[in-house]
This record gives sequence, C-alpha cells and structure tokens, in this order.
Amino acid sequence: MNDRRAQLEDALRSIPDGVCSIQILETGLPPIRSVTVRTEGKGCMTAATIFPGIELSYWQILAPTVSFRHEALHDAIEVTFCRSGRAGWNLTKGFVSYVGAGATAAHMMDCCADSAMSLPLGYFEGAGLAVDFRALNGTPADIIASAGTTAEKLIEKYGAAPVVFPPNQELERLFSSLYDTPEPYRPAACKIAALELLLYLVRADIDAPAAQQSCDAQLASVVQDIHALMTANLDKRYTIDELAKTYFINTSSLKTTFKAVYGQPIAAYMRSYRIRQAMELLQQTDDSIAAIAAAVGYETQGKFTKAFKEATQLLPRDYRKTYRKAPR
Repeated sequence: MNDRRAQLEDALRSIPDGVCSIQILETGLPPIRSVTVRTEGKGCMTAATIFPGIELSYWQILAPTVSFRHEALHDAIEVTFCRSGRAGWNLTKGFVSYVGAGATAAHMMDCCADSAMSLPLGYFEGAGLAVDFRALNGTPADIIASAGTTAEKLIEKYGAAPVVFPPNQELERLFSSLYDTPEPYRPAACKIAALELLLYLVRADIDAPAAQQSCDAQLASVVQDIHALMTANLDKRYTIDELAKTYFINTSSLKTTFKAVYGQPIAAYMRSYRIRQAMELLQQTDDSIAAIAAAVGYETQGKFTKAFKEATQLLPRDYRKTYRKAPR
C-alpha cells in the first residue's frame, strides 16, 4: 500500500464514511465562500481567510469522488496544489483538469460552483488558495498594481479555460512552506505564500507548453470507461488499437487523455496497477503465487516474479512473509 495513503487513513480514522469534516478557523475576516461537500468516502477541510479576499484551505480526502457546491464567484480563482495522490475536477463548461503530486491547478470559481472531483488513486492531499480579485485591498492589491496589471486583466487571463501547472520548483517551494514552516511562524508563512502566489499568477505564461490546458470532459469520461474495463479484466491484455476501435476514439487522443487523467501512459499504469493488486492478494489471501500471477494478468509465474521484483525489490514469497495480513 502507498505509504502516504496509509498515513491519510490513520489521520482520518475518526471520521466516518460519508462525511467530509469542514473546519473554518476564525481570523476576524469573512470567508469568501460557503461550501458544502458530499462524498461516499471521507475527508476533512480546514480553511481560513488570511487577507480580505484570500482564503487558504487544506484538504485530506479518501474517496473515489467528491462533490462540491458553493457560490458561483465570477471574479475569483481557486489555485490547488496536489501534495500527494491525484485529483481531477469535472467542471462546468465541459472542462476537466487533473493534477498529480507536485502539480497545481488553477480555475475560475464560477466553473466549480457545482462540480465533482474524481480521485483516480482513491486519495488526495493538498492545499489551495482562493482569491477574489475584486475583494483585494492593502498589500495584495498593491502587489497586483505594482506588477502593472489589474484585477480585470487577471480575470480575463484565467477566465478562458482552466490551467494546470506541472511540477516546478517555485510552486512546490511556495506550497511546501504551508506545511513545513514550524507552527508559531506558519500564519506569517501562509501570508507570504499568498502574496508570492499572486505575483506568480500575474507573470505566469499560461500559453506556454509547460502550462497544460484542461482536457475534454467527454474524452475523460471515455477514458474512465476504458480504465474500468481494463482493471476489471486483469487477465486480459488489451491493445491500444483494440481499445480505440471499441470506444470510437483515435489512438492519439486515447494515449494523451489517459495520461492526463491517470498520470502515466497506459502500459506503465497497468503494469503498476497489476503489481498493486498482486501486493494486496499476497497480503490478504492464501492464494498460490501461480494463481495470483494469473489473476493479475501474467502468463507464467516466472514473468510475474520478475516483474514483481523489479517493482518492489522483493520476491513475491518474501513480500508475503514481510507484509502478511490475516486472510479475509
């Protein structure tokens, strides 16, 4: 099991399934939105308004999907950093944005007012800053003005379509400070990070190849159906051409969209998925290694053993001895 996911399970153990706990910290400033969250899994959100018009939030979620509802804020942007896991926002206007660990998503808050988040890996941990451009005053407003732009120009810049910034040192450093700064100094670090993020949004070139645009919602839905087919039939090996013909999608779109949604090319993802499933079977069942190899799609025990050792640095029998759990 992924170590970070295991840590999240421990952190959220006291929260019952079907509940996302929301804690709003009192700072003397009004929140910029009122949000409700629905999920079949569990999670928690902690939020605080740190400047007029700027809200900081932390998220921890264990679920396949999460639904959100808040006011449609046409002049506000939400910027979310993925610390671990993977998440995709099914936004209005036909957009879908996915982020993996280290990546950052940005979208205007009118298109996420009634939206759903899908978690391809089943978990997500991250931090976000929601900025209402027209509500800014004081230092945040001064930063925008001194950078030679206006709230109207920023709304226009980010209003056309959501943007995903791939992992980069500047954003990772900025958001990591929200976690790594010792507690007595963290409120100040959060304010500094918010101001730095404003400047980043001003100067970011969202038309550059490094700034990925969102993918098409219909294509993402087709890819999710393909994922469901492949993971439900691990004993079968589907070719890209076969999948493309079955689902009426061209091979290029299939490969590009699958990687956008799940973070890896199809072959690499399925190889990892098969090994993860084998790890669970080795931990939780008495099935023979040959039976497990067949169940996760390997023709022979030898091929499975080689692939498993390459992925985990352990032979299947040694992994079972080390991580064995009581059979279900």
